[in-house]
Amino acid sequence: WNAALPQIFTGLRVGFGIGWMALVAAEITGAQSGLGFLMWDARNFLRTDIIVTCMITIGILGLAFDQIIQAIMRWALPWWHEAR
Repeated sequence: WNAALPQIFTGLRVGFGIGWMALVAAEITGAQSGLGFLMWDARNFLRTDIIVTCMITIGILGLAFDQIIQAIMRWALPWWHEAR
């Protein structure tokens, strides 16, 4: 069990990243709200300032999710980080 936990957390990190991309893509194609929809709507009106702001926000939120998972991983697996 303990030997599998680092790989489980790695899978969680990858899964959250793919899920975040899928969520934004779904908002672009079929939602009436959200960052993806806001970015797509701004595209129709040539509002590049809103598009860039949405892109930066999406990136920062994705990075924040990854950092949270890494913090939980450091807390849950102190022995693994010491071995590295």
